[in-house]
Amino acid sequence: NDLGASSYRYKDIYLGGGAFLGGTATANKLDDYEEGTFNLTMAGGNGNPSSTQTLGSEYVKIGKLVYFRSFGTLNNSGASGTIAFTGLPFTPTGVTIASIECNSQGTFSLSPYGYVSGTVIYINQMRSNNTYIAINHNVASSGEWSITGHFATNS
Repeated sequence: NDLGASSYRYKDIYLGGGAFLGGTATANKLDDYEEGTFNLTMAGGNGNPSSTQTLGSEYVKIGKLVYFRSFGTLNNSGASGTIAFTGLPFTPTGVTIASIECNSQGTFSLSPYGYVSGTVIYINQMRSNNTYIAINHNVASSGEWSITGHFATNS
């Protein structure tokens, strides 16, 4: 049986537990959904930027899956060594790759990507089919960054 109808719909529903979607098995239970904001903070392997640089970020968590996006303009003056961003709101399980777009703050002749370990995104670059290197800071006072990704978590 249906609950409601096209002309008699319910506005909101509040559940004390979860909702079973497509069946009654445990795997069909959706018991967590949230949206939120966080900041990714730029870090350097040999020195952080002279002033704290953060990317405003948003996430959506559905069950154990987390989707996030970050965008902003950063001044990485003073930073040195490899590029990383700290501050993911959840710890991923397994290997996670993030999509990266950057203007002015990296020498990206080949495909850049973010390798996630713990709550840190390390910026790497493919050199060939099976080799990669970490990307180092190039000083830029207004480099634009866009980082998007998704991962599974146990949280």
